[in-house]
Amino acid sequence: MKKALCILLALGLLLCCGCAREGAKEDDMKETTLVFSSFDGGGPSYRAVVEDASLVSVTQRTEYGRRDHAEIDGAAFEVVFTLRGLRPGETCLTVEERSPIAGNFDRLYALCVAEDLSVSVRELSVTDLDALAQPTATLVVETEQGTLYADFADTAAAAELRERLSQGPLALELHDYGGFEKTGALGFALLASDERITAKPGDLCLYRGDQLSLFYGENTWDYTLLATVHGGAEELASLLGEGDLTVCLWIEWSE
Repeated sequence: MKKALCILLALGLLLCCGCAREGAKEDDMKETTLVFSSFDGGGPSYRAVVEDASLVSVTQRTEYGRRDHAEIDGAAFEVVFTLRGLRPGETCLTVEERSPIAGNFDRLYALCVAEDLSVSVRELSVTDLDALAQPTATLVVETEQGTLYADFADTAAAAELRERLSQGPLALELHDYGGFEKTGALGFALLASDERITAKPGDLCLYRGDQLSLFYGENTWDYTLLATVHGGAEELASLLGEGDLTVCLWIEWSE
């Protein structure tokens, strides 16, 4: 009798263990993983951000390919994100990839949690953050009386001038002309695209392809716009002064 009872208990225990293993396999099937590669000593780091954390949980782990990775310079590893559904619905996941020596990216994914809480993943976009963060160039016009700042115009001549100033500053002698501008020779020609415009105080224009005109008054003629100085007419007039002057043009870069 005791022997039969032991056999029955053993069979019951086996059946229970079998149910537990089967349940674990079913849960594993509902997990979805995203895997990214990196390496020690400068490889990208990763961070996952779920838009609606009530729909999907995210856990992160690091897996090295070799047991002796601690003894290897620049050992490779994988960053594994495990996604588990919490309730049905749709949301987005952003994986932030950052590296001091490689690129910086935001990877956007669409997540869909089904009724059985399984998670499907679809990549939407990859944004190169370094490409978005291009520095901008501000034209600096330095005079004896002070400093002016200007925004480059969207013309081929302005682009050529910006390229030249990227190689170093440019000093110019400007002469007062007509009671409305300071003008002088650039010393080189730029690609002109002249059109009849009324230049206003603060406009920096190209005249005849190789002359620079900085206006403190107004004049209507054929010019190519190079840049527009910040500030009003009174500030401009005070910084330019009366008569001829020397100016230095250079570029200030900003993120």
